[in-house]
Amino acid sequence: MEVEGRAVRGGRPVEREQVAAAGVECARLREEGVKSMAQDLRASLTKTGFRPALAAKAFALVREVASRTIRMRHFDVQLVGGWILLTGRVAEMETGEGKTLTATLP
Repeated sequence: MEVEGRAVRGGRPVEREQVAAAGVECARLREEGVKSMAQDLRASLTKTGFRPALAAKAFALVREVASRTIRMRHFDVQLVGGWILLTGRVAEMETGEGKTLTATLP
């Protein structure tokens, strides 16, 4: 797979469509709902592992919380970087691509 002209090997990345769909749900939540969703996701991820569908929901929730708290929204390339980190690999990113924000995902 290639992202922005770079090869991404090993494992299927989180689909941006899944993150976007889950993001719509997250955007509707009030603070209590966000906390509840985070607890539910934590339990599901602990029980079943980091499957792409669950990781997409978690990434959407982190994206929404970051948007609300620090007014920064993860770009798609950052989502791919987060998936790479989550799967135990190293993600090489250029200056200005948002490595710090990417590191909030896994």
